[in-house]
Amino acid sequence: MTTMTVESRSQPEAEDDSGSILNELSARVGAEPHRWRDHIFNAVTQWSLPREEIADEPHVYFIGGEAFNWRRLAERLAWHITFLLPEEEEVAMALWLEDDHMFGGLDESHFRRVLGHEKWRAYLNYFYGVTLERCLALYAGSRIAKAKFGGGQTVSDDILDESFEALYGGTEQELWIAFASESGMSIESGVARTLAIDDEFTYWLFKRRIGTTYLAHVAHEVNHGLEALAAITEADKRRKHMLTLEDCRELLEFKLSKRLVHRGPNAGRMLVNHA
Repeated sequence: MTTMTVESRSQPEAEDDSGSILNELSARVGAEPHRWRDHIFNAVTQWSLPREEIADEPHVYFIGGEAFNWRRLAERLAWHITFLLPEEEEVAMALWLEDDHMFGGLDESHFRRVLGHEKWRAYLNYFYGVTLERCLALYAGSRIAKAKFGGGQTVSDDILDESFEALYGGTEQELWIAFASESGMSIESGVARTLAIDDEFTYWLFKRRIGTTYLAHVAHEVNHGLEALAAITEADKRRKHMLTLEDCRELLEFKLSKRLVHRGPNAGRMLVNHA
């Protein structure tokens, strides 16, 4: 699998562009608030700034200039226009951002045309290099856990390191230190593991793996990642469906009310199981 680098302009020039893009987005949404999704996608197609700091948090849209996280950018653009929307459109936009649809509610061919060739290829880099790579790690962990269960062994918290060893040849901590060193980050300074940095770390792991793996085996592992993604997506659909059922809501309310009070020094504290 090959990656494609998105040609980008210098940071100051891209920053100038981002300001005008945001102004245009606000003007368009102010005039047509019901078309907020179209206007967000229009801004996405024009955007070239690879990363920025917002409230001291890094927002990375183009990892290494070659993996495009369009959803992260869409969230940033949505935050910019939310105050311009009537309440019902604001709710609709929030639900759209929560949806895990790969193409933002568009069909694939329409989404490809909207993004354009370079951003579409860069999005595929992100999908395979971050989304599927995380699914592959989950798949590897589940296979190791099943093997341990089958052999009568106890599954411990070391399962993550075992899956990393199998995929990348090192523990998660060892690989993180190697990534931080290559990226010029100081481990001693206690770099926060933000979502953006974890995306970059995952993409680094992906490139490390495919650089040392036969092509046929890479394709085989892609299938494993897709299998895990399908299972996660189906489980999420079932969860969302259950939360719409009246009986399920009543059951949840009953279980929570039974947990409100319990004996002991922490009496009165609500315990909620998020599993």
